[in-house]
Amino acid sequence: MPQDDPLSARLAHVYGRFAAGDAQPMIDFLDEEMIYHLPGLHLGGGTLHGRRALFERLGKAAAACDGAPRIELLQLIAEGPLATSLERFSARRHAEMLDQTVCVVWRMRGPRCVEMWSHFSDQSACDRFWAGMST
Repeated sequence: MPQDDPLSARLAHVYGRFAAGDAQPMIDFLDEEMIYHLPGLHLGGGTLHGRRALFERLGKAAAACDGAPRIELLQLIAEGPLATSLERFSARRHAEMLDQTVCVVWRMRGPRCVEMWSHFSDQSACDRFWAGMST
């Protein structure tokens, strides 16, 4: 995983702490007014405005799972104000399993992320996994 630029190294650190259960570095990394785009007809699908809305949605999604969802950073590349991460997301809910690669694009303004786009490798399977969950 290349980490030869400051943004890549910083984002890798933030991901590592978040995956270990420490949300504070991610909170500090995301701008308070950030925008999050997630395609799909499921919990989280659509556009969220603000860091608070994102973390509320993440909390609701985690609470709906049989155990804590897992994320693993697979690859990270950054150039200028943009970074792209490939990650593995896995979660279990009502004996169903979601285990997919997710591509996330991060747009920075200064030291903070102001916009994110996440794309699951199989959107239909993602929608089925979260079926019945309201936003």
